[in-house]
Amino acid sequence: MARADEEGELPVRALIAALIAGPAHGVDGGCHTRLVPASKSRLSSLTRFLGRHRSVWMWPVAVALGFLVVQGAIAPTATLDADSARYAQQAYQFLGHDEPTSHQLAEQLWCANQAQSQARSYLDQLAPAPVIPYASADQQCLAANATAFVPTASPRYQRIFSTRPGYPLAVATIGWLTGVRFALWAVPVLSVLLSGLGIFWLLRLLKVAVPLAAAGQALSYVLPMGTWGVHALTEGPVTLGVVGAMLGGFLLIKGRPRAGTVLLVAGLAWTTLVKYSTGLPLAALLVVVALLAWWLVKPRPRGLLAFGGISALAAVAILVVSQVLNLPGFNDTAEDSFTNHYASPDVPNVVYRLLAANLHYWEIWLALEPFNIMLLVGGLVGLWALWRWHRFTMLLTLAATALGFLQAAVRPDAPSLDRLYILGWMAFVVGIPVAIMLLMERHKARPTPQQVTEAETQQFAVAGDR
Repeated sequence: MARADEEGELPVRALIAALIAGPAHGVDGGCHTRLVPASKSRLSSLTRFLGRHRSVWMWPVAVALGFLVVQGAIAPTATLDADSARYAQQAYQFLGHDEPTSHQLAEQLWCANQAQSQARSYLDQLAPAPVIPYASADQQCLAANATAFVPTASPRYQRIFSTRPGYPLAVATIGWLTGVRFALWAVPVLSVLLSGLGIFWLLRLLKVAVPLAAAGQALSYVLPMGTWGVHALTEGPVTLGVVGAMLGGFLLIKGRPRAGTVLLVAGLAWTTLVKYSTGLPLAALLVVVALLAWWLVKPRPRGLLAFGGISALAAVAILVVSQVLNLPGFNDTAEDSFTNHYASPDVPNVVYRLLAANLHYWEIWLALEPFNIMLLVGGLVGLWALWRWHRFTMLLTLAATALGFLQAAVRPDAPSLDRLYILGWMAFVVGIPVAIMLLMERHKARPTPQQVTEAETQQFAVAGDR
């Protein structure tokens, strides 16, 4: 069996075989055979497997544990976002409560969190003996959201959220056991955790060294893709779906059709279930990736037709379902932006207004966040490195990155900061470890001054002999 650092991945099949198989008998005293319990045999096989590959699995596990420790430490002070209340209400409905009761429970949960956050802000001030207005803040919040959550009671606005069942459904799945408040935090954190592990796996498939692959995993946790992804919103779950689709596409072109198909279909399905307005352009961009790979990547990768076919079928299926169910589309998103969440009448010339808003937005984009310059430069360097190393992965990463900026272009909302384009960091997270690897290999290939001197001395000696 090839080693993990030679194959670029953990030998999953060997791990499964170690768990299922293993010696069924043992020898006692050299002549008496005794049965070994299957559980002990499997545990022994698993222990030997993990021992052999300790240098590989300890890196991602250590990074993941560090991420969980940090998130667990900051969880008690985490403030829920405004949209989290709407997802909480849907979660309560999935748990079997009727709509009025679900709203009341979500309102109590969200207002208690907002009041605690306000109380902590008073404690952070330097005023002597500050009064903590927890009770009054809670009551004011309950009164303001008694019939509908702010900023609007528009059914049209609420339908945007009710057509995104993936996140609240996952919250309800965990929430029946742990409570909805914990599940609102756990689902995004788990999504970001798995996304980072997926990026580690992708980099190992690219034959990137284990420490550098773990660095890519860590980058996905500490950059906005992770810091926004852990919020009680859909960003983290969507990122997980995109990473899963990327992994599936890579495995397909590497001749692993079963694993690749499962991951690609699961990634596209999960992204669509969480936020179908992201699932549709993701599937369409993957079709573009297949077309470009057919033209640019020589020899053509195995499984490319399957990758393009699955992506095209997914795009058509999502489009047909959205039309049949009359799901909110581009115009609804644009009108939401220009009418202050439908508080004002619809505006004419939506496309023209959106183009004008984009011109202004991208003019000030570099100044919106201090990390944006690093995002731009690092993303370009990462894409260049991926192009040099593995062109199909570069196209996959470019598609995920473009999806992030496309989301910002559809809703150019400066107050949302970098939350809208967290997928734009994909080129940085995946590409920078590859760029470092290429630089290290170039440095190794370059002769040292001592080697140059020795070569020149040998050359002169040979010339003198002649």
